[in-house]
Amino acid sequence: MSDLSSFINNTLGITSANQAAAAAQQQEQMLQQQQAQQTAAIQQGQQAIDSAFSQFTPSYYSGVTSAYDNAYQPQLTNQYNTAKDQLVAQLAGNGTLQSTVGANALSQLEGTYNTDQAQINDQGVSAAENLQNTVSNDETNLYNMNQASADPSASATQAQAQAGALVAPQSYPTLSNMFSAALAPAASATKAATNSLYAPAAIGPTASAPSSSAASIS
Repeated sequence: MSDLSSFINNTLGITSANQAAAAAQQQEQMLQQQQAQQTAAIQQGQQAIDSAFSQFTPSYYSGVTSAYDNAYQPQLTNQYNTAKDQLVAQLAGNGTLQSTVGANALSQLEGTYNTDQAQINDQGVSAAENLQNTVSNDETNLYNMNQASADPSASATQAQAQAGALVAPQSYPTLSNMFSAALAPAASATKAATNSLYAPAAIGPTASAPSSSAASIS
């Protein structure tokens, strides 16, 4: 009887162990399947993000700088030409166009023009760099959200909306007058020079009127 009991117990033990092993294996397979599905979903979401942000290439950022220059450099040139015409007319009217004062005024105006040209170019480069940094940060945030949610549909929707909001502006505000401040000291200088060049000569004291006590002619 003891041998039979031992056999039955061993058989039941083996059966329980086999069932437990099978259950563990089944659970492991389910976990692996879930992990595979999650990995696939994350990959699909990342592909959707990459697709939405695929437009942001090095040439795109170069285009941002070019668009900024194209928007503002022609306006600056037009302003410079207008300011130069005004200054030349002012100098010619004061008779100082060919003078040192006139040459300095024109040189200063051109210096302002060159400085503003460089500044606009730098601002265009900065605009592209700022956009690139924003795109990179937003893309990283979307990757992290996609990793946590493993929802490719939601990731695709968010990526498309975010990328659409980050595109470069299609138009730029009108450039303010960049030469008004530069013309002011030039006007003051030419006025001062004109005053010194054309100041009237000093006149001596006028002759006194005849005295009423002067003898009259008989």
